[in-house]
Amino acid sequence: MNSLGISSFGLDWNTVAGFLGSPLAIPGFAIINLLIGFVLDIYVVIPVANWSNLYDAKKFPLISSHTFDSTGAIYNVTRILNPITFEIDLNSYNNYSKIYLSNAFVFEYGLGFATLIATISHVALFHGEMILQVWRKTTRTLKEQLGDVHTRIMKKNYE
Repeated sequence: MNSLGISSFGLDWNTVAGFLGSPLAIPGFAIINLLIGFVLDIYVVIPVANWSNLYDAKKFPLISSHTFDSTGAIYNVTRILNPITFEIDLNSYNNYSKIYLSNAFVFEYGLGFATLIATISHVALFHGEMILQVWRKTTRTLKEQLGDVHTRIMKKNYE
């Protein structure tokens, strides 16, 4: 694939429901946020990165999940692996090529990791105090009650 189409578009319910499951269960602002992010990613960030040759992008297809070598060919993993132990031979790796990805795949990996870290940071910053309070209350209660009926019986029998 060497060009960028307009992506898939359809008003059929199967197409709409395939986007996020059921769009009726997700707030409209969340769907619009996803749509804006998709448009910016696919139609602005990736083409600009490709046309500016970011990460040697012009050597690789615009959108691909394959790994590539420095010449733009699909990465030959067998050239860097020890055939007996399947461990990486660093000398072979250094003599062959670094591993390259297409820009679309690089940005999707980056955005995926950024989303994960943003979610964890949001929960820690906005709900961390409540989570700590509940955790302390739960551990204190468990220490006082020594668990459920079965746990108390087992502890009594093995003490």
